Amino acid sequence: MRCTLHIGTEKTGTTTLQRLLRHNEKELLRRGVLVPRAFGPLEHHHLVSCGIRPGRFFKPLARAGINTKADLKAFRRSVRKQFEEELGSLGPDGSVILSSERCFNVLRREGEIKRLTRVLSKYCDELSVVVYLRPQHDFCTSLYSTRLKNGFEQQDIFPSGESSMPHLDYHATLQKWANVVGEDNIDVRIFDRAELLDGDIGADFFSHVLGFDVADFETVANKNESLSVEGQLFLLALNEHLPRFDGDQLSERRGNIARLIGEAESGNGMRPTETAAREFYAQYADSNEQVRAKWFPERETLFDEDFSKYPASEAEYELSQEDAFRIFADLWAARQKEVVHLKARIERLQKGER
Repeated sequence: MRCTLHIGTEKTGTTTLQRLLRHNEKELLRRGVLVPRAFGPLEHHHLVSCGIRPGRFFKPLARAGINTKADLKAFRRSVRKQFEEELGSLGPDGSVILSSERCFNVLRREGEIKRLTRVLSKYCDELSVVVYLRPQHDFCTSLYSTRLKNGFEQQDIFPSGESSMPHLDYHATLQKWANVVGEDNIDVRIFDRAELLDGDIGADFFSHVLGFDVADFETVANKNESLSVEGQLFLLALNEHLPRFDGDQLSERRGNIARLIGEAESGNGMRPTETAAREFYAQYADSNEQVRAKWFPERETLFDEDFSKYPASEAEYELSQEDAFRIFADLWAARQKEVVHLKARIERLQKGER
């Protein structure tokens, strides 16, 4: 049985791809491809849970109340059991597709990667890894909205040092995976709409990895994961009063604020200046060149080094009082809509209805 693990990187359209895979799971299974639910309903973030060393913080585990080694061991056992049950629906010549960009940026040690691959190797004879890379400055610009949604109070789009995001050293990260699964089993691709099949990661992945024409499957709408400038500024201010942590635990007071504001305030967010983007990108010149030489020897540079979308001078972003109240009103209305929906559902359940 063949297993293909798609590991991102993060912010390369992976949410859209994961929604496409999940939406078409029945048709894929009919064609001999299992997209399991054991590792997560959309992103397979429990792959990280199966590999991460005990004691390291990982938000999905923290939210599930898994705090001890014993908790983690029991959780991993339950995940494997569910996966084994799902494999029963797959024929002997079938294959498994897994997708979690967080495998790339959270599993930072070879030991963690080995722990994950040992789990998968119990069920799969072949294991291959697919990774889409994008320029580091584009990655961080796109990631900024996600970090604000998660409660960070980060003022600057780019981190202050390489050590804060070691996975952006693509050569070092890919080498760790290659040391575990072998270079021949890693498929490195460039996340650039000019290079993706039809400019779409779903079409590219289905054709290149699965050997299917995505046109034969039901489509899903692309969702903009980025926040508007106003949405980013609103969260930046809110996060000071509604922090990510309550003591040493994730704060429950934030609730689903990230999803609600993402739906209400999607759009194009703040951008760093061209100079700042070039300087940040230049930190990874040696790493990117090593990736190019190993994986893309036919290319002159690893990425298309176009910085034209970044402004020449720094913009003065400011959240007006009117915009702040508008966003608050939208969030309040969305929250109340959920409350009404939940009350109606409870009433139906009490009446024995579904």
